[in-house]
Amino acid sequence: MKYILLAAIMLLSLSALLADETAAEAVKPEIVKLELVADTLVATITIPETMHMAKQEDFVYIDIEPVEGVILGETIWSDGGHPDEFGVLNYEKQAVLKRQITLSDTLKLTGVKLVTFVGYQMCYATYCEPPQEVEIELDIPGIHCGKCPGKK
Repeated sequence: MKYILLAAIMLLSLSALLADETAAEAVKPEIVKLELVADTLVATITIPETMHMAKQEDFVYIDIEPVEGVILGETIWSDGGHPDEFGVLNYEKQAVLKRQITLSDTLKLTGVKLVTFVGYQMCYATYCEPPQEVEIELDIPGIHCGKCPGKK
């Protein structure tokens, strides 16, 4: 009888653990939207209702695969975060990161395809999920004009 009770407790513990993992998987909707607005990369990160995101620059970022003639400015975080007991800003519902992008004159004419990376880490009140990174290809078209080199 003692072994049956022990086996039942182990099975219940295992099913609770699996249920927690399934619940965590269920709250991962499409989280990242990346767009180019004028000369700025804008990443909008949607935070699930039961979670928050800390301003951790090692885990939450916008970056690109290096391309000659492309320079990124500093990351600008959206307003709206509130400090926790350690002074770290935390965001609920949504966080917006922006980085100005500067293209060389040649790339302004020809256009460029960027491989971008947006990192994020979501947290519950008691623990954080592992950091995630989304890779997004972004096509920046060139300026089309009648007097561009190679155009007729």
